[in-house]
Amino acid sequence: MDNYAAWTLAAEYNRRTVSKSAVKDALRILAEQAVQQVAVGDHPLEYFGGATALYDTRRDEAINKLPAFEKARTELGALQVVQERYGQSESERLALQFVYGFLGTLSESTFGLGIFETAWEAFWEELSEPEWTWLGLANLTNFRSNSLLLDIGDGITIRGRSFEELAGMGWTEWHLKQLSQEWNERGGSSTHVILTEHRLPKVSDNFVLSDTTGYQKAVRALLALRLRKDGDIGMGRMWFLRPVAFNLGLGGYSSTGYPASFAAAFGNAYTLDEPELSSVRDVYDTLIGYESARDMAPVNLDLALRSFSDIYERQTFRYDTRLVDAVTAAEALLGTRTELSFRLPFRVAAILGRDHDDRLDIFKQMRDHYDVRSAVVHGSSLSSRQRQRLEDTRDLRQWLRQLLVGFLRLTTSSGHSFDTSFFDRSIDIALVDDTRRSELRVAMGLE
Repeated sequence: MDNYAAWTLAAEYNRRTVSKSAVKDALRILAEQAVQQVAVGDHPLEYFGGATALYDTRRDEAINKLPAFEKARTELGALQVVQERYGQSESERLALQFVYGFLGTLSESTFGLGIFETAWEAFWEELSEPEWTWLGLANLTNFRSNSLLLDIGDGITIRGRSFEELAGMGWTEWHLKQLSQEWNERGGSSTHVILTEHRLPKVSDNFVLSDTTGYQKAVRALLALRLRKDGDIGMGRMWFLRPVAFNLGLGGYSSTGYPASFAAAFGNAYTLDEPELSSVRDVYDTLIGYESARDMAPVNLDLALRSFSDIYERQTFRYDTRLVDAVTAAEALLGTRTELSFRLPFRVAAILGRDHDDRLDIFKQMRDHYDVRSAVVHGSSLSSRQRQRLEDTRDLRQWLRQLLVGFLRLTTSSGHSFDTSFFDRSIDIALVDDTRRSELRVAMGLE
């Protein structure tokens, strides 16, 4: 390294060190004044300690009117890391948040240098961290596993419900109370939760905004699990957490989704253990690929996936609506405008049947399902045999899984001719040709 390069590095180091030192000194003086203000003011320490900046203008005013506030705000705004990751305009929020965080660590209105040092180190650590980490947490319903940790990948894990472990991740007592309350009130039919984690580069646009990417991951994982095998697995409301070394300004609690349905808690158990994880990951990865290639789908795969998912969101005793959802999904994949009662069962059977007897069996059962669905939507009375068929659609759901995964593979792969034109114009002819039918099954991963 030449002398000029060494000098440049030293100058940069000194500039950053001086800036950090200046900010620390300014915040220390501000913290001392804030403690004095609380000691003689009308509001108790708890009014300020742990508060969120820019939520209460009167509370903020008690701090930003202090003589040292403008100096602290200016020094923070001059930091390159603040300008790049938080925005210079957020220097007021950061200064207020440091004061509130520092006051939140005090037991009485007395300034302590050691307490300040601890707060400062945590503040600087978080200020310097280049990424936000977001966690999502939700109860699972109708789920069973011998494992307490199942890693699906992409930051998604299914874990045994351990409040001690969750608290260690940063989940608050309030979060855990919500989780427990939903579990107890809506039907505690699972000992597991789903946890998501992802990271975002810090930029000014996501400084004080919640992020629900974890929910999207969890919904995708739930669909992958449902496509993998049978069982009425469901998910409750998802809560979000941004664990930090020092809270820089995000207040309140955020969540999305719906509480676990009490009725849905009494469905068939979904079991999952370690050996099955790789196949779940494969389906999950295929779903990710589909999201960027959905315009290439040869059929209405979006509608089919939504209708399939709707089956699991219904109350488990609503056999009629669940059957309608299932047949709607099948129609979105292989439906036609004419002779649907014959052609839909024929197409399902021809694609999925391994041999003549298998195709015949699937055709008969699929036709029965369709006839029951027609009776349901037209308000007709059901025979005892039809009621039995209505209450047991496990075979229909399994066929849907095979078809949906097959069409996902067609959409996300190349080197085949099974496009929209094929399914609009040529499918029935191809399905009576053993060679062409086999080629389709291979492209769908069925053989």
